[in-house]
Amino acid sequence: MRDLLLAADRDDILDAAQLVVSELVTNAILHTATPIELFARVDAGGLLLEVSDGSTTPPTERDHAALAGTGRGLMLIHDLSGGWGVRELPNGKVVWARITTSQEAAAPHEDVHAPTLWELSLEPVDEALGLDVPGSTVPQGVALAPNPADVAVVLQNVPLLMHLAWHEHAETMLREYLLSRLEQDEALALTEHAVASAVMALLHEQVPSPALPGGASTFDEVTELLTSVVEPAVTLRVGQLRIPAETVAGFEVLDKLMDAAIVLAEAHELLAAPMQPELRELRRWLCGQVASQSVGAEPVPWSPPPAALPAPGTGVLAADWDRDPVDRSTKALVAADDTNRIIAVSAPALALLGYDNPGELVGQRLLALIPSRFHQGHLAGFTLHLTQGRAPLIGTAAIVPFVRADGTEADLELLVEALPTTNGRRVFVATLRPPT
Repeated sequence: MRDLLLAADRDDILDAAQLVVSELVTNAILHTATPIELFARVDAGGLLLEVSDGSTTPPTERDHAALAGTGRGLMLIHDLSGGWGVRELPNGKVVWARITTSQEAAAPHEDVHAPTLWELSLEPVDEALGLDVPGSTVPQGVALAPNPADVAVVLQNVPLLMHLAWHEHAETMLREYLLSRLEQDEALALTEHAVASAVMALLHEQVPSPALPGGASTFDEVTELLTSVVEPAVTLRVGQLRIPAETVAGFEVLDKLMDAAIVLAEAHELLAAPMQPELRELRRWLCGQVASQSVGAEPVPWSPPPAALPAPGTGVLAADWDRDPVDRSTKALVAADDTNRIIAVSAPALALLGYDNPGELVGQRLLALIPSRFHQGHLAGFTLHLTQGRAPLIGTAAIVPFVRADGTEADLELLVEALPTTNGRRVFVATLRPPT
């Protein structure tokens, strides 16, 4: 791309062009695992770029936060190009973009190539990936569903907030897991990642995404936020997925990759935080429903699993954080680590919550103190904080209901601080007091 633009005396669009072509080609490699062709032409309208591949799944812009681990590629293309789009092919698609300067009017995009200044074919990439079937997005050994028609999968009691948070966390983990595998078996890693990406794109398209409440800096804004994430408003009672028959096996691939990625995350070998147990079970349920219903089984509604503890060793270790200031505090303090597990509690907090000794709470999930109607909102919010820094409840006082030891609820004023540890993890310390 650099040689092309310098030869055409268009170094004014060089930076934008190099970044856009990098994003287009990378997307095709990561999400299709098929032969790729790159076409480029400099003309009076600037630079025309086209990247074709053998997948019919269109690229979709994600609405991820600025600190998210993935989801920026199409945003960059949108910002740096004078226009971009997708054109369908009989066995794939073309993603095109126009790079112009502010003084140039972008030429209309044509479906048929005009005479070119320069073309580069990346088709030999299929040999590097070891793909035996051009255009295939299913690795060898994966059995496809026999029914050529779409498979209809009915999903009941879908926790939409949890699914939204899981989806963003899962995309980050899948990308990091792919990077960890490239030196071991590049062909298989890229192919399986493309299969999982197709499944994630289908879920992004067909599972509704609830509108997340905005930031909160005042008591009233926090109150409004909390009232917007309460059951049953954040659960879809009945929904349906329409899955192409050749994509059904991809859910098995996604399930396998996510389990493997979670193992690495819990061993602190990925940058991504370990996944909350409930979100892990949500994915297993979803993939299981696709597998079972594709062969005729009846739908099984989602139901939250019993409170599960994170894997041993995934939280903040005692050596990394001194719990004594919380244990000995005259304030009502509760501390939790980034696996959502209570790791320290002061005597005044025990009294407010109706417990007799710290051993009754330390080691339990924070969910033990949260009414069930807020569980989904808490799990989603906690995950989005760890994955992209979303923090509407950090540093802002709020009055929230807590579950006491006897099962009754009590409204308490809550102020949460996020504190770093020596190993780069986080501890969350909540100050509680009766409402003023």
